[in-house]
Amino acid sequence: MNTYPLDTKLILANIESVVALDPVVDLDTGEQRRDRNGVPRWKLTVVYNDPGAYRRELLEIGFASPKALEPGSGDELVITGMSGRPWQRQNAYGFNSGFAVSAETVAFRPRNSREPAAA
Repeated sequence: MNTYPLDTKLILANIESVVALDPVVDLDTGEQRRDRNGVPRWKLTVVYNDPGAYRRELLEIGFASPKALEPGSGDELVITGMSGRPWQRQNAYGFNSGFAVSAETVAFRPRNSREPAAA
């Protein structure tokens, strides 16, 4: 499956707000999913202002983190290593398709801080 690098600076410049930060849950067992290394998977949902289409979209970004992140009010979102992967599935009604977005690290840093965010 092909994975494409995404311009993280461009995407971060067009994110308006963080909507939710949720664990990725296995629907069969109800347990939180983990990556190949056993690190828990998370899903960050943000409002993305699409500059070319003049509309807002909900963008879900998947990532792995050993601990839950707590965004504070006014914190800056820091994302590194974004990539995307197209997907397609067939069901009884036809085909569903989309574009899955993931990141290597996601963190929150206080706006006035010059220190790097803890991953």
